[in-house]
Amino acid sequence: MAEDRGPEDWGEIERLPPARSQAPKVVLLGCGCVLPLILLLTLVGWAWLAADRGRDEERQWQKLEEVLPHDGRPQGYRLEFGFQPGWLDWLFDTEIYIFRPLPRDGAVDPPDRKWVLMRAREDVSALLDTGREGVEPYLPPGSEEPLETVSVQGRELAVALLRQGETSIPFVDDPDPDEPTLVLDLGAPEPWSVLLMIGGKDVDEITPEELRAFLAPFRIGPEHQP
Repeated sequence: MAEDRGPEDWGEIERLPPARSQAPKVVLLGCGCVLPLILLLTLVGWAWLAADRGRDEERQWQKLEEVLPHDGRPQGYRLEFGFQPGWLDWLFDTEIYIFRPLPRDGAVDPPDRKWVLMRAREDVSALLDTGREGVEPYLPPGSEEPLETVSVQGRELAVALLRQGETSIPFVDDPDPDEPTLVLDLGAPEPWSVLLMIGGKDVDEITPEELRAFLAPFRIGPEHQP
């Protein structure tokens, strides 16, 4: 019969280290999931607010006054939408104001065009360089010679036709690729540029008189320049 040795001596058992709290890891993991969600919700809320304010015509006219002062509003056009980056100007450096032609009395619907006033923090000279591929001189209807400038309120404003692929108008659906975009440089103090961009149907049929009529209410003459 085996001898009963009693409880075996296992020696001195090392004291186990105290359990570490997992709270910091849980907090960090939670922050890693929550912060992107908060950022996403913030951007979604900002986009919704920008879209809602962008359709407020009176508000957009007030904003446009800061970009291009005016004494009235172009007859036959409606300010359909505007966009300003606000606190996201570090991400978006462009403001736009989209106008739609209104039907004239007794006339058929106007051509499907969008007249866009755009302010951007960039050099636009390349967009008007007719020596570049995709940039063409502006040949008005009935004119035998293409124009590099259009006279508006005593100023000569650079003008050109851009074929698709060279530029696109922000927030505007891509037009027919066979249709060019008419660009008129209104000038602005550096580092800004202010452009009139017209996209849509038969843009190359727009006359200098139509450009002058649209811009008539805006203060762009030499006496208004800094």
